[in-house]
Amino acid sequence: MNRLIGSFSLRRTFGFLLLAASAGPTLFPARLEAQNVPKPAASPKDEVKASHILLSSKEEADAIRKEIVAEGGDRKAFTAAARKNSKDVTTKLLGGDVGWFRSAGQMDKGFSDVAFGLKVGEISEPVKTEFGWHLILVTDRRDPATAQPPAVPPTDAAATPKPAEEAASTAPAATPNPAAATTAATTPAVPGTTAAPAATPAVAVEAKRTPRSEQANFRLSIETVGSQALRAQQFTFAPEQAVEFNLVLKNESSKEQKFVARELLPLGLKVTPLGETVALPGDFQSIPEPAAYFVAVKPYELLGIEVSLNDYFKGLGKKRYAITWDITTLLATLEARFAKAKESPDWIVFSEAAKKRFPLQVDVVQRDLSPRIVYQRSRPLTVSIAEPLKAEGKYYARFKLSGSEEPLVIELYNQKQFAGARYFASLITEGFYDGLDFFDSQPGDYVLGGCPTRTGTGAPTSQLPMMRNDAKLEHKKGTVSLVSRAVRSKGPVPGGQVGSIFVVCLKPHPEWNDEHVPVGEVVAGLDQLEKPGTRIFREVTLLSEAEYKEAGGTPAATQTPAQSQLLGNPEAVIKTSKGALTVELFEDAARNTVANFVTLVGDKFYDKLTKGEGKQKIFVVNDGSGKPLLAQTGSPTNELDPSSGPGYSIPSEVNTRKHSRGALAMVVAYDETNKLYIPDTSGSQFFICLQDVSYYDYLKSFTVFGQVTSGMEILDKLTEGDTIESIEITKKKTHPYNFRKVSNP
Repeated sequence: MNRLIGSFSLRRTFGFLLLAASAGPTLFPARLEAQNVPKPAASPKDEVKASHILLSSKEEADAIRKEIVAEGGDRKAFTAAARKNSKDVTTKLLGGDVGWFRSAGQMDKGFSDVAFGLKVGEISEPVKTEFGWHLILVTDRRDPATAQPPAVPPTDAAATPKPAEEAASTAPAATPNPAAATTAATTPAVPGTTAAPAATPAVAVEAKRTPRSEQANFRLSIETVGSQALRAQQFTFAPEQAVEFNLVLKNESSKEQKFVARELLPLGLKVTPLGETVALPGDFQSIPEPAAYFVAVKPYELLGIEVSLNDYFKGLGKKRYAITWDITTLLATLEARFAKAKESPDWIVFSEAAKKRFPLQVDVVQRDLSPRIVYQRSRPLTVSIAEPLKAEGKYYARFKLSGSEEPLVIELYNQKQFAGARYFASLITEGFYDGLDFFDSQPGDYVLGGCPTRTGTGAPTSQLPMMRNDAKLEHKKGTVSLVSRAVRSKGPVPGGQVGSIFVVCLKPHPEWNDEHVPVGEVVAGLDQLEKPGTRIFREVTLLSEAEYKEAGGTPAATQTPAQSQLLGNPEAVIKTSKGALTVELFEDAARNTVANFVTLVGDKFYDKLTKGEGKQKIFVVNDGSGKPLLAQTGSPTNELDPSSGPGYSIPSEVNTRKHSRGALAMVVAYDETNKLYIPDTSGSQFFICLQDVSYYDYLKSFTVFGQVTSGMEILDKLTEGDTIESIEITKKKTHPYNFRKVSNP
């Protein structure tokens, strides 16, 4: 199955909404934004935020406009009319919202001229463009010169930088390099306060700021549509279902640009079983040779194709998979499938651009059937192929934990307490537990895990079920129970709502028998929960009895040193002037970044300075309350210099790992002009979270590539001016640690 998405077509196949291949001026906004008070006057540099309804004729547009006016003529009426009547299916679900734009070339000139002539809340008369007839509603205006980036939340929510005078004392001397100005950039105060703006955190700089002309000119979206609330990070398919989604390419430039024909877009797909590092081989023989390998894409034009993964990746088993797309894979597969493609005059230009910094942004977009969208930039789409849990047979939940070769294995009580076991299994197959951890550990008593906020109050966004311990199961050592949210105004109430939080008993707890809901018991790995340290869920998988036996392997206790080197993630020891940190490197989540780090360590990069003497310094960033938040290092000049690094950049690998205390993440450049972090600008500088920084989880701008597993107490001792004594890779796999660069000096 391989169907092209026609212009302004709207079809449903297997529950997935197919987007238009060629549509009006759409921007795929990430979310609807609140309407602000308009400015009294507009300048040529102003931006407007607008919604539109695309119609086939002027008569139809006049009739729809009258209906909107009759319904009140406000934004609510306009949104309802857009969802009902608009021919632009890419914005229809959003009520016609096309986001922010400027007058200079970002939209059709006729469309733009009318939009900038409207007041906020005013609806235009029908406007003709090459795409059809539009009704336009301006919902907001702003001056980009004074627009502010998202405010930094207080205290533990984000990195609030040092006071200006303190930042000045640690910043490098004045430099003629204009890019270095980003080190002194400012971040606005939190709305509603009178605090003065403070210096941008040191974490916001490393590589040279990318000129606007070199930033993404194409956007490729991997898009899925579901019918339920998006509480999960993935979609689940039964083994007999086709795994379907859309690939949508958009030319975001005001100029015509060349790209491969849309029939060839599937050639860039990479499918990797979750927890593994080797992608599955694809079979693309079913793709016919196109009339042209490279085609001209008009400004703001969309090329779309519906993809059935099963057409190209045969025999997908009952596993969880990460689906990504990249230009390097596209070119390699294109050459292997159609050798004649290299004879095209566009091949050299296209392939040379791909070797450097191809102007392409890849997004994962998840939609439900309401007007909501979830963006996951630079992250894979994860899907699960799984059978529903049955009441007969045995099932196991396998949790691979950071800092441990031995997984935690839970045998589910599907035969004893089916409803609870089925709910717990659904959270696993939906990917809800990915990247979460055991957030509360009481050795010899219990451990709590599965809270997305790490506060004990988090839960899935969907409706929580009411459950109780109907099977009257005991809370013995090793019992795993969903924690009940019962209301106890007059003593314990049997049962209640359950969310995602679960408890593992490290001793008998008979007092919980009428309160919480047992869903399984630990059959392997219980002893490791008695050890101190963070235990992050690296991979969570549901296995049948046959799959569990097949995946059993050699017990950790009987492994030889050579065997243990082949298993798990690499490890490193970072010796600071205050003590040593043992670090697990997340090769399973950020393979390229870890390969770069391992290579730099092997080359003794962190032992050298290119400027000055001594050892590499650690720069500490405090939050708004003065509490240490981040420890940044890795600059060979011992300065917070945006150009300080190994002389190249690597691609970002933003993933599901959390910016929790002890997490290691790569530094990226910050574009002060456009108020955003620039992907693919990491090199050697990295930071260690000294406390949880959940705001960075929301930003999805940094690549988390490691976690401190031993020496957490050292983090509390690090201060400004401490140094890195040495970094050593103490464990790694036997494969070569090659990595890809995206730019060179």
